[in-house]
Amino acid sequence: MKNTNGQVMAKVLTKIAQAVRRLDESEIERLLAGDFRVELVLEAREKRHNKNARNPDADVPKDISDIAQCLRDLGDCAEGRTLLDERVPNKDSLTRLVRYLDLPLHRQETKERLKEKIIDATIGYRLRSRAIRGTSDLGNAAN
Repeated sequence: MKNTNGQVMAKVLTKIAQAVRRLDESEIERLLAGDFRVELVLEAREKRHNKNARNPDADVPKDISDIAQCLRDLGDCAEGRTLLDERVPNKDSLTRLVRYLDLPLHRQETKERLKEKIIDATIGYRLRSRAIRGTSDLGNAAN
């Protein structure tokens, strides 16, 4: 019986942790300072499904994971910028992508800064690593 209670508690705490991860830095600071109230709101399961059915962004995680994978496959920052300009049109979508990539996020960041951060995390680090190793292309990376 205790193990079941422990499993339930673990699931509850996981849900809370997921909600906290969605907060930006300023919201976390307000939470820690006591300026923020946390409430648990239970919704009927049907209501949640209906909300997702109406929500045009319900399939965004799949799209975001596709974009992240495309960025990881690119070898040029300019190509990455073009991809972001075409497929991630607004700051809200960029913010979702930043969170998906588990990058630090600050509320005051501009669209351009978010794009730079995404490109640096998906493409730029590989280019720097190759430059340090002295390899210029993917074919030489194995050497």
